[in-house]
Amino acid sequence: MATVSALIGGLETSFFTEPDENLHDFAGRLLDRQMFGAIVRDKDGEVVGIITEHDMVREAFLKNAHLYDITVGQAMTENVIMCQSSIGLGRALALMGQHRIRHLVVKEGNAVLGFVSIKDVLQKIHADEQLEISVLRDLAGIKPTVVAD
Repeated sequence: MATVSALIGGLETSFFTEPDENLHDFAGRLLDRQMFGAIVRDKDGEVVGIITEHDMVREAFLKNAHLYDITVGQAMTENVIMCQSSIGLGRALALMGQHRIRHLVVKEGNAVLGFVSIKDVLQKIHADEQLEISVLRDLAGIKPTVVAD
């Protein structure tokens, strides 16, 4: 089975921000990059959180405040779960389920490479399974069936 490194290479996953950026400015950067979140690092470059669109909406609603008035640090999730790029996709999925999270920060050694979502992992697993089925059908000489609506 593929590893998380297969996802990091094919996606734009290394997007960072700092805790003091306001959510309005951060949201603009998210839109420009067509991303759904970012890794939050302090001034020393240490990972202190992760922030997603979901975190932003939740915080703005709960505080009944404008995005200019809320910082990334106020809205971010601080308990960041990380994994090494060499772990298998099944293990990454299990890790997300165990911690009830939708994003993993991916490292190689001590270097932060980026982050992946549960959607990224599931799409890759599905694509790999479809390829395997196709190869097995070819080996067995089975023609794919087309299901009509």
